[in-house]
Amino acid sequence: MTLAHDPSDLRTPSRASLRAQPGQQLDTLAFLLGALGITLVVHLWLWRQHRARVPPFTWFAIVVVLCSAAYIAQLARERAQVHMASMVAGYAPTYAAEPKLLGHAEVGTNTLSTSPRYLDLVAAEKRWLAENRSVNDIYTRRRAADGSVYFVVDSETDYERNGRFDGDREGRTAIGETFANRSRALAQAFAGERGFDGEPYHDRWGSWVSACWPILDSSGSVEAVVGVDYAARDWISASSTARVSVFGVAAVLLVLLLAAAAVIALQSAQLRLREENARCCSLRRRLPRRRAV
Repeated sequence: MTLAHDPSDLRTPSRASLRAQPGQQLDTLAFLLGALGITLVVHLWLWRQHRARVPPFTWFAIVVVLCSAAYIAQLARERAQVHMASMVAGYAPTYAAEPKLLGHAEVGTNTLSTSPRYLDLVAAEKRWLAENRSVNDIYTRRRAADGSVYFVVDSETDYERNGRFDGDREGRTAIGETFANRSRALAQAFAGERGFDGEPYHDRWGSWVSACWPILDSSGSVEAVVGVDYAARDWISASSTARVSVFGVAAVLLVLLLAAAAVIALQSAQLRLREENARCCSLRRRLPRRRAV
């Protein structure tokens, strides 16, 4: 099976592959409720202390700011994730091309771990990881006749970035170890298409988002898939940072709106008080004075 599209398409992941995490939806709701709650507190304080209120136009302006902030925060999240997805996924075509040249199709479950061809592929993965610190792991997988998916080449990986390969987590994965996660991106890659899934998944090495790209054999058919992993915590952190910056600007605008509304309300209350005092004085002057006997 040959590739169904231009490799450059991988640099623009679809929005469907970039899913909002539940926490990112809850923080929007929390921000909206918090802002409305603070506005209500200010409104009640003005009424109880000064018989003043937050003006209706201020309520309207606050609702507009909140709705705009929620929408812009969503756009900021998508933009940040598209940038990161394009960065991670953009490497996959390159990492799929070299294994073909190194004879990846000839490596299988019967291949010895001392095979020169296999060791060349392991060395290539180590070199890619050393040259590109923005990704956390690169590996290849193949689909067996029974439909299961297993690792072919997965070199040692320095997840801690300390220059050593410590423990089983950072050690080389054995040829034939089952790959349990069946993501949509992986299925797309086995079908000859690019794959990227923005929904983090978890395995024994950690939590990741992944890009997948088909590896072709000499006849142009998909014989394996290369995977490129990016840490889920960094993925979520980048999108959260983009959202928080939007909410921060919105919070400043809300403070300014509430401060202006409070000043206007207090001035209006003072003006009403002066007018009432003036009316009282006017009435006193109009009342007839009692004469002394």
